[in-house]
Amino acid sequence: MKQTILAITALSLILGVGIAGCGGSDDNNGQKTVTFKGTVEDFKAGTTLDGMTVKALNNDTGAELGIEATSDAEGNVTIAGLPDGKVGFLVVGTEPADGYIDTYQFNIDASAEDVSLIAVDKLTYQAAPALAGIQVKEHTAAVAGAFVWKNAKGVDEPVACGTVKVFVNDAENGEVRYFNDTGMPTSLDNRKNINPQNGYYLAGNVDPGKVTIKGYDPSGKEIGSVTFPAVGDSICISTLYVEEGHDTNPGGCQ
Repeated sequence: MKQTILAITALSLILGVGIAGCGGSDDNNGQKTVTFKGTVEDFKAGTTLDGMTVKALNNDTGAELGIEATSDAEGNVTIAGLPDGKVGFLVVGTEPADGYIDTYQFNIDASAEDVSLIAVDKLTYQAAPALAGIQVKEHTAAVAGAFVWKNAKGVDEPVACGTVKVFVNDAENGEVRYFNDTGMPTSLDNRKNINPQNGYYLAGNVDPGKVTIKGYDPSGKEIGSVTFPAVGDSICISTLYVEEGHDTNPGGCQ
């Protein structure tokens, strides 16, 4: 079963189970390098995509590492020579106008295997926020992901009825929405918190820069956060996990 790295981006997108590591080696500077293996998939259709360029990124700054690969006929992509630890990936947008928007995904284990990297088409990038009552502003970012905790078997489960907030430079930012049972974002009147069926959130009109997503349990207690770069006119995705030391089953509704 694949681990899907969402972020909806923003539309998110969709995250699954734990991942195994690949063998590593040392580069010329004596630093350990590892190999990433994944599959590029269409966010809406769930089908694999061939010929998509995937670029490795610095997880903190979003800067390109100068390492990239192209997905094969089955959508598979292998990227060697990555620094050990967390990295980001950019699935490059494609033409024509109905092609794909730049889709960024962060906080991914560089030695992961069997990870699904999401590509969001341009129509969905515009339509999904509109369904949730968000009018996308030019040069802003969409950020998305899943807010989850790990059960005793290590499987991700949604923080049912939790909420998230987006911060840029320590100030609350963007317009947050949650997904309904159809797997698409909806208005706050229809879904005011994390859906126990999927766990996804989307925030539109986020100012580009270093973004922090904070997650809260149903009582309003902060129980997790994740930070990553947000790039304008694109979607940026990362999973938000409940941090150690908090309730291991924070869901408050069915």
